[in-house]
Amino acid sequence: LTGAECRGQEHEVILIWSIVSGKRLVIFDKKILHQSVTKHNKTSDFYYTFSFGQGHEVQLIARALPPRSSRIGQEKMRQYDMVLNGLSFFNFDPIYQLGIENLTDHHEYSTFQTLPSA
Repeated sequence: LTGAECRGQEHEVILIWSIVSGKRLVIFDKKILHQSVTKHNKTSDFYYTFSFGQGHEVQLIARALPPRSSRIGQEKMRQYDMVLNGLSFFNFDPIYQLGIENLTDHHEYSTFQTLPSA
């Protein structure tokens, strides 16, 4: 497939996290998947994993504070990320590159295998 034919389905993932109140909300395609409140909202991390469709997995990672180190091992640490089927959002191909052959494989797959429970 090339061009617009290879774009597949579009989905919307929203994470709302109030550092002040500690309220957290995950919405997927206009449906609420998760609601919680934490007391340690200024120092905590948020991890949430869900599946959709035919075997697709989404992992949301958010940190209240930016990481002190930008790298742990080979993994680049960010304050937030969304991992789809093992591929970080930051390594997704831009939409204009979808369907173009002979691109250099520049993907770095995430090492997030098991996440701590929220």
